[in-house]
Amino acid sequence: DRSGRPEDFDNFPKFLKNLKAALKRTGGRDGLSITLPASFWYLQHFDIGNMKKSVDFFNIMTYDLHGTWDKGNKWTGEFLDAHTNLTEIKTSLDLLWRNNIPPDQVVLGIAFYGRAYTIADPSCTKPGCLFASGAEAGDCSHEVGILMNSEIDEVIAGKNPKIIYDKDAAVKMITWDDNQWVSYDDIDTFKLKADFAR
Repeated sequence: DRSGRPEDFDNFPKFLKNLKAALKRTGGRDGLSITLPASFWYLQHFDIGNMKKSVDFFNIMTYDLHGTWDKGNKWTGEFLDAHTNLTEIKTSLDLLWRNNIPPDQVVLGIAFYGRAYTIADPSCTKPGCLFASGAEAGDCSHEVGILMNSEIDEVIAGKNPKIIYDKDAAVKMITWDDNQWVSYDDIDTFKLKADFAR
C-alpha cells in the first residue's frame, strides 16, 4: 500500500540484521525494536520469523483495528466496531505465536484516544450497527473520527451518556447527541489489557 515491493519481504530482515550489527559496534546502544501492524492484511508482507533474530522486541499496534477507512471495504464494512477490541487483539497476536515469536519479545500497544463515528441509524447504537461517517471533530483533536481521552471525559461529564462496558472486549462505548458514538479505553479497560499482557 505504500510503494513496497515483493523483494522487501526478503530484504527487510537483511536490513535489520545489518542495522543490528552496526548498532552493536556503537558501544552499548544496540537495542532494536520495530512496530508491527496487527492485521494479517499488512503483516503478511513481513518475514517476522527471520526478523526476530535481529529485533529485541516488537511493538504491535493493537489499536486502530477499525476506523472510518472501513467504510466501503468489502472485508470489514462500516460497522460500529471498537478499534481496541481485546478479542480481535488476541486473534492478531495469534499471527505472532504461529511464527514462534516469544511473548516476552512483544509489547502490547494501547491507545489514549477513541475512534468515533456518526451513527447511520440512531435506533441502532451497538457494535455491529452501521456508521455513516466519522464523528464530529473534538476541540483538541480537530480531526473527524478521533476523540482524545480528555475529549471523551468532557463528553461523559457534559452529556451524561450511558456507558457500555464490554469486559470481554475490554472496551467502553458511549453514544451522545443521538448519533455520535465512540469506543475507548480507560483505567478499567487498561487494567484488563494489562492483565492480559501479563
